[in-house]
Amino acid sequence: MRELGCFKEFAICETGTLPYLTRKTKPNESSIIVRACSLPTGVFPARLTGMAIEKLKKVVPTVHAVEDVLSGALMNAGPIIHPPLVVMNTGPIENQHSYDIHNEGTSAGIRLVQHDLDAERIILRKAFGYAPKHYPLDDYYNDGAEEEWMYPRESKKLLMSSRLWDEKVDYSHRYVTEDIALGLAFMVSVASCAGVEVPTASSLLRIAGIVVGEDFLKTGRTLTSLGLGSLSTLELQKLLRDGFTNKTAKPTLGRQLSVRGGSTMGESISVVGPGRMGVGIVTATLLANQGHSVTLFDTKEREPGQEMIALEKALCEIQDNMILLGELGMWGGDTEKTCADIGVSRNLSEISRASFIFEALPEKVELKKDFFAAVGGLIAEETVIASATSTFHLQVFLDVCSKPGNIVTAHWLNPAFLIPLVEIAHNEKTHHWAVERTQSFLRSIGKIPVTMKSSPGFIVPRIQVAAMNEAIRILEEGVTTAEEIDTAIKAGFGFRLGVMGLMEFIDLGGVDILFHAGNYLHSTLGGNHYKPPELVSEKMRLNEMGPRTGKGIFDYSNVDTSTMFQEKYRGFVELLNLYKKSAVLRFAGGIKEKD
Repeated sequence: MRELGCFKEFAICETGTLPYLTRKTKPNESSIIVRACSLPTGVFPARLTGMAIEKLKKVVPTVHAVEDVLSGALMNAGPIIHPPLVVMNTGPIENQHSYDIHNEGTSAGIRLVQHDLDAERIILRKAFGYAPKHYPLDDYYNDGAEEEWMYPRESKKLLMSSRLWDEKVDYSHRYVTEDIALGLAFMVSVASCAGVEVPTASSLLRIAGIVVGEDFLKTGRTLTSLGLGSLSTLELQKLLRDGFTNKTAKPTLGRQLSVRGGSTMGESISVVGPGRMGVGIVTATLLANQGHSVTLFDTKEREPGQEMIALEKALCEIQDNMILLGELGMWGGDTEKTCADIGVSRNLSEISRASFIFEALPEKVELKKDFFAAVGGLIAEETVIASATSTFHLQVFLDVCSKPGNIVTAHWLNPAFLIPLVEIAHNEKTHHWAVERTQSFLRSIGKIPVTMKSSPGFIVPRIQVAAMNEAIRILEEGVTTAEEIDTAIKAGFGFRLGVMGLMEFIDLGGVDILFHAGNYLHSTLGGNHYKPPELVSEKMRLNEMGPRTGKGIFDYSNVDTSTMFQEKYRGFVELLNLYKKSAVLRFAGGIKEKD
């Protein structure tokens, strides 16, 4: 498409199966026997998944997104069902004029081979980190399966009873030219890339080649024939996520992968605001070394002759960060060249080239509103705008921007290049694809995104403010010193949170413990903030106390709680050992004075 002069960004989708099972019954008529009830769909590039699925659902409502186009391809049942049917039915195929390969051709022995082949497909999916649902083929053949497959239950029975698949099958049939040459050959080549052994798939491909007189690994669709044979698994995953974004040249993969020691198949990132948060976001993006290009904007009016001072200061801070991270073993790239590649601008119109914008301006509502009002008319339809605000409700920005659906809040925690968490807030006006693309980008740079409805204080600041205010009250009341409070937090409360979250801690300690402790503190110290929330009271009424009752905040009905506790203990031991070995980490509170 690029060679033909098309530089418009577009997506290619691949579903796990056909939207319907159909056969032509008359010259101008086809019969649809079964319609898919669930169509797992991968998108290339995966960063456009949300936008593509949202549009595709208008035509095919049963589609749902999977990780990427390879995940969709590894859902394909054709290369699992049809190769064994062809390879193990060569007698009937060669000697009969018409033959229903799905009826007479499906024997118990063939089903065993299909089962083994499908198990290899699922192992391959797991090797790439793809999450369930894997749609095992057994669910299609078993009408009483607990899990519904891509087609509804009894669809196999409807297909067989229709007799529409009673047809002449030879070695020019699509079961060979598509499902073996394009599907099975591709699966074997992907397995080779991932270092996964697939003996059943390889054997079937080899036997099919002997029967047909063709080496499908040379003539079929493989990673090599697609020009991707030299890629590592990580490079392949990067390509699947980011696609080809070099709009000025033919997408020659080797050249793209050689730039800046990584891939140029990344996002074009604009960070607006050269302050601490903007510097942190740029540093985090560079540290990941994922080929994302970065431009830092300063939109503040400056005194004549002082226009570039803030940007120059920010670049120095970024370089200092990268040097420190290199000394700490977190960065091994060319710091000087990497920092020299950072773009800087004071011209907001240049932001039109960005695919991602992070607004990191000072927490002044009018300043931020002015920015969102201006930027809406400058950006492309698919550009995501993420505000790093820690204060303002998302609706404040949506009200003034001409592209409200493109806006999310991405709340980073300082130092942004070290803290893994980023909180993503959205509301009912936010496009699903904007949230999904933000998640995908943040994961690409090693962050851990959590999503939530737009709410004052997000998650962490609300909990932080409550905890910090309580610490100040303890200090005010003279209960103990600031140093002792910090020691208690570092060696107890905070230490525990490194292994388990607050919700886990509530369950593992027991919901009833929180209930009784809250009521006691409420009665002795006063203040409604100690009083147990209604959800805790409800759990008490339902006897949902945590693991010991089978349910608390979480459901433990399918959890080995003994193993779970042992894993927590191991986590505590690892943390203790880390503290013992560290020259920096210490439990003692207070500020360390100069030697």
